[in-house]
Amino acid sequence: MGEKVRKGLIKADILTDYRPPEGEPDLSGRVGFGEAYPSKALYKFLGYQNVDLHIGFNPSLSFVIDTSVCRAYCRLNERDHDRIWFNGERNPVYEERGRIALNAFRKIWNVNRHFDFAVFLQRNYEKAKGLSESSAVAAASAWALARCLFDEKDLSREFVSTLARLVSGSGTRSVFGGASMWITYPFMNSQDSYAFPVNIDLKDLKMNVYPDSLSITTSNAHGNATNSIFFEPWVQNKYNWIMNDLEDGFSRNRLLNRGMIDSLYLHSLIYSSGLISFSSRSLDLVSKYSEFRKKNEAIWFVQDTGPSLLIIAEDEKILNDFSNFSGRNGIRTTIPEKISSTQDNELLKRSMELFDSK
Repeated sequence: MGEKVRKGLIKADILTDYRPPEGEPDLSGRVGFGEAYPSKALYKFLGYQNVDLHIGFNPSLSFVIDTSVCRAYCRLNERDHDRIWFNGERNPVYEERGRIALNAFRKIWNVNRHFDFAVFLQRNYEKAKGLSESSAVAAASAWALARCLFDEKDLSREFVSTLARLVSGSGTRSVFGGASMWITYPFMNSQDSYAFPVNIDLKDLKMNVYPDSLSITTSNAHGNATNSIFFEPWVQNKYNWIMNDLEDGFSRNRLLNRGMIDSLYLHSLIYSSGLISFSSRSLDLVSKYSEFRKKNEAIWFVQDTGPSLLIIAEDEKILNDFSNFSGRNGIRTTIPEKISSTQDNELLKRSMELFDSK
């Protein structure tokens, strides 16, 4: 099915080959910069067939929102280990995850050097689970690494997405603005697993995010979900949807409907594998949503591996009416128009101070 989808995407002129940078990586020690926003999945993935290279079981489709923004800086170091600062502090969780991704990168590109990363995440909320922060971190870090080692003119977004994938599969899609799809399926070549833009007009959608926190990790969900008896039909359903899209076109409202359905499927899958990914507040909000939608069909919700919800409507009034009905005011979010390639001078200065520290 993966090969069939790939051939269908090529035939529809949606998927095209990319060129990786030519020549040897530049080891002069320049600082690379990256910026990225979190991706919200409509067609979701969960679980890795190849855990080392992050090859998923099915393609996924998403769009980015501006609930948070990640900016990352990267420079070669002269040490025998990588260092990663998150919002100015050394972070062992990110360092371990980064080390695994960088080891895979070093093996693929034969770069026997280590790196310093300074990662800054700016949120429009206090704390939440399920708002895809890891996808923004992965994509911003991938841009920073790529610009550290390669000339800008030699970089394609598709190539950078292959680097982001080594940190997080969802990061492949955060490399892009707007809507994009990640092509991935079991046993495919690592360099052929990347993201690419999909032409879906989402600009006039109105969106509120409802942050919520819960002590569940995405890595646990990835590991547990594949053990569920429902995992195989869940994956198969995604292939059926994509083949339908290739035949009938990527209809926005159909994608939003499916994204809502897939959110419920995802949480059923997680629950059946022994994890709870809802909170009492998120369950109450979904209940209110179900009641509200009986009279207002042009409203949808999208939820990832956590209790946070994104409510989407085509009309501002419907979104405001839902806030009044639910008794909760969400945080307004939009699809960012542009992902910047220009460094923030203040953050660059802070990064250099961290890189030069002992």
